[in-house]
Amino acid sequence: MSEYTEQLYYTLAKRVPAMERDFTIETNYGPIQFYGDEAKSVITAVRKLLERQLKAAEKAQAKAQARSES
Repeated sequence: MSEYTEQLYYTLAKRVPAMERDFTIETNYGPIQFYGDEAKSVITAVRKLLERQLKAAEKAQAKAQARSES
């Protein structure tokens, strides 16, 4: 498993669930804070994005491994 996929697993397991309490998005123009229920749609979008990234990373890793075994 690559460091990138490990980070994605960790983020999905620890960081995303922690967002359910509250979180802040830092921008160049200042922070945007989300609390409780108002954050649910953002959390859902972040989770879906990270799951797609993880799936793509695992697919690329499997492809690379298959090439190296040939």
